[in-house]
Amino acid sequence: MSESFVAGTQYGDLKGTISLDGFSSPPLYDFAALTDMPVGYWPVGISFYTLHITDGTIPFRIVAVQSSVVGHKTEDVEVYASEHNDEIPVYSFYGKINPHHLEGLFKRIDLNAILKGLDGYSIKVHELE
Repeated sequence: MSESFVAGTQYGDLKGTISLDGFSSPPLYDFAALTDMPVGYWPVGISFYTLHITDGTIPFRIVAVQSSVVGHKTEDVEVYASEHNDEIPVYSFYGKINPHHLEGLFKRIDLNAILKGLDGYSIKVHELE
């Protein structure tokens, strides 16, 4: 079974975008080290799929490409995608992280969400004068 790697919740009350900055590069390998991802896979994305913290950790999912199939760098994956209807096959690997460790992995986090009924409109933020 396959699914699109797109954010979604049961009701999707709020929808939006997210942008994350690592310090010197994306910290995907740091997250991958907390999963059972085997050798031969290259992490290309992350998902925080719940905030139901029951054991003091935040569950996450790393998605990774199989290097022997799509390549070992971004340019290789782009070529693969262009030759396969812009589709990139990824595989899921699950882990958990202590919330206090997130601060050491990201220097900036920007998450924006708006009511789902307003999704798709151009939202312009104005400051009161």
